[in-house]
Amino acid sequence: MRLPLWHADPSKDQFTAEHWVQRVETLQRSHGWTPAQTAGFAASAFRDRAMLFLDFLEDEGLDRNSWPVLKEYLLKQFGSQSRDTSRVTHLNLIQKASEPVNIFAFRVRALVREFLTALPSEELPEDHPKLTQVPENLDITDETLFFNYLKEFAKDVSDHKNKSIGSTLSRMVFLNGLLPSLRAATKLKNTTTMMEAMLAAQATERAVNGPSEKTVVVPFIVVISCSDKVS
Repeated sequence: MRLPLWHADPSKDQFTAEHWVQRVETLQRSHGWTPAQTAGFAASAFRDRAMLFLDFLEDEGLDRNSWPVLKEYLLKQFGSQSRDTSRVTHLNLIQKASEPVNIFAFRVRALVREFLTALPSEELPEDHPKLTQVPENLDITDETLFFNYLKEFAKDVSDHKNKSIGSTLSRMVFLNGLLPSLRAATKLKNTTTMMEAMLAAQATERAVNGPSEKTVVVPFIVVISCSDKVS
């Protein structure tokens, strides 16, 4: 997997800032890059506005060679948290008349993801005493491994919580925004996750719309029978 270029320009970039950062960190984990190496490889993929952003960090005395620093300010400047979030205040989306159920579901999930990203993080900072000080009565042979485990565990709990909340919230927004012809029947199916709700709505959609019209072309074959002997 190659690291895609980053222009900091939605008209040129094939990924959002969040998705681009995920690509970087996937490569970081698979190749065992250090934070400095990750920052270097990321910076080498910068183009256009992103290069100006990199120079700006350096001019402001920030460490452009540190991936945590680079990631933090990249997301602040170009991620969803940098955009106006007023459109997600009420979490209200309505399915368009000709919009397929799954496309509407994708829009809903993206809206909820943006909403959750805009919320204040409840994660403990890395320098919090709970993540840096071992209790006196706890026997730990390797404190570094223990601290790293705690940090990863805290992140996993936070990620799982956000996914669970996101799925539940998305399901509610999705069901309430479905077309009237699909909404009631889909709600009766008692779904519990966003995926279940989308599949149920798709089944309802097929039942309401009926089979699609298809033209089957049958080739016309002419069979010519010839006598055994030609007179």
